[in-house]
Amino acid sequence: MILFFKKEWIPITLLGFLFALFYCILQNYIAVVWFDEICFSDTPINYILYGKWHSFVWNYTYNPLHAFLLMGWMKIFGISHASVCNMNILFALISFLIIEFSLINGNYIKKRSSGYILTILFWLGFTISGIMTKGRIDILIMLLTVILISFALKKNFSFKHYCIIFLTSYLLMMSGMYVIPIVSLFFIYLFAINYNGVGRRVWFFRGLIVAFAFMVSFLSICYFYYLHNFLLHYLSSFFTFNSNFTSSDTFLDKLLSTFYIKRIFSAYFVDTISLVLLAIVWFLYYSKKKENKQYLALLLFISLIPLCMVLIGRYQPYYTWIFTLPIILLFCIFYDILPFSTFKNICFSVVILLSFLRPAYWLVKRPAEYKERVAIEHFIQENNSLITKYKNVYFVNAVCYYAIVDLKGTCCFLNNDNLQVSNVVEVFINNLLKLKKYKEYMPSGKLPNSGIVINTNNKDELQTIRYLSKNGYSYNIVKNNNFMSIYSFNR
Repeated sequence: MILFFKKEWIPITLLGFLFALFYCILQNYIAVVWFDEICFSDTPINYILYGKWHSFVWNYTYNPLHAFLLMGWMKIFGISHASVCNMNILFALISFLIIEFSLINGNYIKKRSSGYILTILFWLGFTISGIMTKGRIDILIMLLTVILISFALKKNFSFKHYCIIFLTSYLLMMSGMYVIPIVSLFFIYLFAINYNGVGRRVWFFRGLIVAFAFMVSFLSICYFYYLHNFLLHYLSSFFTFNSNFTSSDTFLDKLLSTFYIKRIFSAYFVDTISLVLLAIVWFLYYSKKKENKQYLALLLFISLIPLCMVLIGRYQPYYTWIFTLPIILLFCIFYDILPFSTFKNICFSVVILLSFLRPAYWLVKRPAEYKERVAIEHFIQENNSLITKYKNVYFVNAVCYYAIVDLKGTCCFLNNDNLQVSNVVEVFINNLLKLKKYKEYMPSGKLPNSGIVINTNNKDELQTIRYLSKNGYSYNIVKNNNFMSIYSFNR
């Protein structure tokens, strides 16, 4: 029976929709315009406005599926901070419904109280609720990972299922690179323990399809950037963002060095709330004296995710859903099998307490940040006649971005290149240059010869003056309003 027609689970489903609606309505107040958001949205916005895949904020060299989807989304819902972030809310809602459906129909949870726990931890838990409002690519990656894993774990497979895991794996690689190593390790884990007892040959074949889809998708991305003369930048992004390529340490050196021990320790404490939940899950496992070795192996695998991510080369706060989401699912599963007891009430109380942390954080931080944003946008709008006289608008504070876009200005953020060439890539590209007269687009990392600068505080102003003076620009103050100012510059 389809999930939505099971009456006892309708309140859980409705809560998911209500939380999604709540986030969409309040997006402008609870989400801050920040560096990564405008970096990921500027190229799609420029493509919509000017039909060109380029940016003076950050040259988009990441896996491009999020950008493709964002283009279509903004053509329908318009270009704004709330619009960019709300696409993630839709992805989060779909992820939640798939997880809910899988847990209920797989008989992993049978009590509605466990569904409420899932809802609270997913929508109000400190980690995922924060990531879904950041305007980044992570929730899209989470959605595709959820779809892939939910289909891959099915016992009975048909040709349709193989097509789905191929397509989902293709899109997963197309959306982001950082989750690929963990997904690959997870399929190795499924093969090693022969999950569900379907046979290692089956897991090997499923893993082979996923790996093949990853490879085809990677080649598709390379071809896309080849067509846009940005292939070298795309390939070099792996070296730019991965610390392993800037270190000659062996695997053993990493494990034993003080530097990596600190990084691993920091990775686990990026999200202390997930650590609390993980500790409870371990306690529940041993208190129930479960002899299911698959659960034990899964717990070990999940517990090692931050360590694996550090050793792979990068683990950022917005990656932590990889660690948090499976912990939430296991917490719900183990909570479901607990008999009614004092300890079960304690677990529920802990979840309720944790669910207040994110709203409390927003209540403390967001009012002042929103007030600042309104003041900045008002300053830009009241000076629109001055700003529109100049084609190029440089800014330091990301909050300025959407107001400048509204004025049809060229946004300059001075973070528009990430080129870092290794010997391997250099050899590859030198051979590529011989093909069809390929020429890599090499954007300038400097400001245009003339334009204006918008400073939103004294720190912005000092950074602007240092940059302009160092790079041979002359500049003049053309507008000053308390702590905000506008400079014109020429070279």
